Amino acid sequence: MKKILILLISLLPIITFTACDDKDDIRKDIDELNARLDALTDDLEGLNRDIKKFQDMMKGTILITKYSKDEKGNYTLSLSDGTELVVYSGQPLGEIPTLGVNDAGNWTYTLNGETKELIDGENNPCPAVPVDGKDGKTPTISIDADGYWCYAVGDGEPKRIEGRYNIADITKIPGGIFSEVTVSDNEMTFTFDGSSTTIPLLGGLNMAFYQSDEEITSVEVGKEAAIKITAKQTYVNNIIVDPTPLIVKLTETETDNLTISAKGVEIGEYTVHFQIFSKEGYRLIKSLTVTVK
Repeated sequence: MKKILILLISLLPIITFTACDDKDDIRKDIDELNARLDALTDDLEGLNRDIKKFQDMMKGTILITKYSKDEKGNYTLSLSDGTELVVYSGQPLGEIPTLGVNDAGNWTYTLNGETKELIDGENNPCPAVPVDGKDGKTPTISIDADGYWCYAVGDGEPKRIEGRYNIADITKIPGGIFSEVTVSDNEMTFTFDGSSTTIPLLGGLNMAFYQSDEEITSVEVGKEAAIKITAKQTYVNNIIVDPTPLIVKLTETETDNLTISAKGVEIGEYTVHFQIFSKEGYRLIKSLTVTVK
């Protein structure tokens, strides 16, 4: 009996110490989770602000007035509400949920290579743009108390994102909601994971030049001669032609409305700059290269 009692007494410290170690580990895990969630708060708030601004851009309530691009390929967009939106050149590696808009115009999320539509509390798809006179619903991303990715639509309750890799990881938080952004002429294309949306700059304000129904950026004119081409205008309210030795006249007709004369102009290459303005006062500069031969 004494031997058994001594043995039990000897094991007691080991059992006690092991239990303390388990509690310490659990407490450490909880502390780390709380710290991770606290650190994610600012990133998620910024991410959700970006989602809302992008939806406003799609609806046309906020316009992209200008943009700049840094050496890393990141864009800074100046918006008509006086704010800026930084669009990063790509998503970091890792399994993170990325938002998108499918061909039906509904919000989607992609996780682990699988894309699903976001649904509201009534299991209906969530349109990203106005449909039948109703505004699109704005999704927000969050993380629940257990550290899992969640989304909510409008004022709905957050839903945990399904999938094997739906645990949030602070090292894999994206810098933005887009995988790529490209600019072509007067349009900016935002690429998600497998889908893309194109938004015109300045709400579509534009002027393009055509000769024989072909869009051009340059034209030739003989010395002492003149040429007529077509300048197609979109949402243009006013035009100012910067000073040039060429004689430039623009009429209100739909075709052959731009006359460029090289009378009294030396042979050479000239660039004509057109400042076009929308009714809101936004300005865009369009240029046409004219070679006098």
